[in-house]
Amino acid sequence: MAENDALLPRGTTALPRRKLHGTKKPRVLVLQRGFFSRRTSLPAGLPWKQSVLCGCGETLWRGLCCLSAEGTHNTDVKMMLSRAKPAVGGDVQHTDKRKKKGRKIPKLEELLSQRDFTGAITLLEFKRHVGEQEEDTNLWIGYCAFHLGDYKRALEEYENATKEENCNSEVWVNLACTYFFLGMYKQAEEAGFKASKSRLQNRLLFHLAHKFNDEKKLMSFHQNLQDVTEDQLSLASIHYMRSHYQEAIDIYKRILLDNREYLALNVYVALCYYKLDYYDVSQEVLAVYLQQIPDSTIALNLKACNHFRLYSGKAAEAELKSLMDNASSFEFAKELIRHNLASVSKLQTHHGARRQKSPLNLAKEIYL
Repeated sequence: MAENDALLPRGTTALPRRKLHGTKKPRVLVLQRGFFSRRTSLPAGLPWKQSVLCGCGETLWRGLCCLSAEGTHNTDVKMMLSRAKPAVGGDVQHTDKRKKKGRKIPKLEELLSQRDFTGAITLLEFKRHVGEQEEDTNLWIGYCAFHLGDYKRALEEYENATKEENCNSEVWVNLACTYFFLGMYKQAEEAGFKASKSRLQNRLLFHLAHKFNDEKKLMSFHQNLQDVTEDQLSLASIHYMRSHYQEAIDIYKRILLDNREYLALNVYVALCYYKLDYYDVSQEVLAVYLQQIPDSTIALNLKACNHFRLYSGKAAEAELKSLMDNASSFEFAKELIRHNLASVSKLQTHHGARRQKSPLNLAKEIYL
């Protein structure tokens, strides 16, 4: 019996060994479930799989492991490393870094299509800071600020644009719209007449004639309106502000028949029904919009007004308090909710408050 055969348990024979080259120490293959000699301190069972490579390069057969000539494990090598995928280590971190480096800065067109005006302003201001701004950067910043309700910021950008040489005439109509939403109607009219003729200019002057109670100009600009969505929405807005609620509803419903995706029109229809004292109908129409946009400040405020009329002041107060906690960044919305909350709290102290004339305010956007 060979010297190394003494390491094998009784009843077994030595397996054929590979021919070794060089000065590499010979190794003996030992059965996994066998009884080892006293010189080894290995457990009776070793959890190795079949047909894998050992850290030393030897092939591990089924139920066998590689031992050194001294009968001890080579603990400085990984016996069961998978060659199919790397171990957890620095390679994963490098992959994450590559992913981060591969991220692209969004383009302005993508942000505008997603109506991410905050992100668009951030991108434009960054380009302005590093000196990569384009000629119309201030116009795009004014556009984004206007749609965010930051009319003062939009006013600054548009006023600076009008001071430049070869100023585009469209800047004047944008400036006039900003003046209008700031309540500066005289300045809006002056800037509006400096702009080139367009449908937007006609709609703006149409609303200014209503603000000035100039019926002659109102009818003149009314005749210039066309059968397009923007002009019809502007006409419906005038009908609403002149208490012609049914006429406004007819226009909104006609537009909704051809444009189901205009969900915000449901809020306008609900506002008209509220003004007509059809509170239950208003609530049903409003629910269509709230299913898609559940955090709309204007819609939730109208819902609270309907609850005040249909149920009680407590129901409306609960809606307004939850809305106040989650109010948007628009200052007009915060003031609107605060006013309605104070009105509901005051009316609850009077008997029959539900039947009194509601002092609650409704927000109605003007379409230009």
